[in-house]
Amino acid sequence: MDAAVEIFTTPKGRFAIDTMRDAKMAAQLRAGKLHQENTLELLEAFLTPESVVVDAGAHIGTMAIPLARHAKTVIAYEPDDHSFERLRENASLNAVIIHMRHLGLGAEASTGTLSSTHRENAGAHMLTLGTGPVSVVALDDEIATCDVLKIDVEGMELAVLQGSHRIIRESRPVILFEVNISQLRAHSTSLTGLQLFFTSRRYRCYLPFLQEGSLVLGLAPSLPLITLLMYPGAYLLNRVSSVFDILALPEERRAPFPVVSAWRTLAYVAHKNIKNKKERMHAMLKKASAHRPPL
Repeated sequence: MDAAVEIFTTPKGRFAIDTMRDAKMAAQLRAGKLHQENTLELLEAFLTPESVVVDAGAHIGTMAIPLARHAKTVIAYEPDDHSFERLRENASLNAVIIHMRHLGLGAEASTGTLSSTHRENAGAHMLTLGTGPVSVVALDDEIATCDVLKIDVEGMELAVLQGSHRIIRESRPVILFEVNISQLRAHSTSLTGLQLFFTSRRYRCYLPFLQEGSLVLGLAPSLPLITLLMYPGAYLLNRVSSVFDILALPEERRAPFPVVSAWRTLAYVAHKNIKNKKERMHAMLKKASAHRPPL
């Protein structure tokens, strides 16, 4: 095992992590923070022993491995060589069966090249289509059915959805996708285009968040508006922003968590933005005070 690789034991399994390439995740685990704990709770609520799960952008398996304990089949797609190696190692460490595919997902069969967008987050790789060593496939050409589809592909979310139109039409899966405004723009994808993809297929979008310590689903009437309220600098000034998840449910599907209104969702987002700004300002003042020379 590489000297930089360390095994972390968590309530959701044991994970070998390259502490240099994945310094951010390693720091979270050392601090006792379980990676994407709320996201796992959300997806696990939709699973049955017969479920077929697709993890698009599986990274090292921190989502796919716990989900494999609740589902019949988990199919994990990961195009990055190093992350795929850790994915295989972690599946073995946890003695779970995952169908691992060393491929990227897109709107159609293609090839491409991966480039890192964050030096301390090995999961943040941007895929540029055209020529390159990475094989890219459409999910419709890969599998017959799907019950839960999780997409974390650094801005190529719409392309993955377009390559899954048959599965979405026939299987009506639950879909969880990441919104990264910077990477979406790098792939010439608009938030409006993402929203229209779902509304035209009779899906509703929700923002999962904690309310008094419990997970709720907030109706998301407009992805552009939510992004504007949450990260105005990224939306208006093209600054780099944090990311957030959106859950898309077929209109006929009942949500297993409490649903709050669109107005309450927007109020939560606006309040969170103000809170984050206050915390950043407090941290800046504290840092400035610490470096101020004594009188």
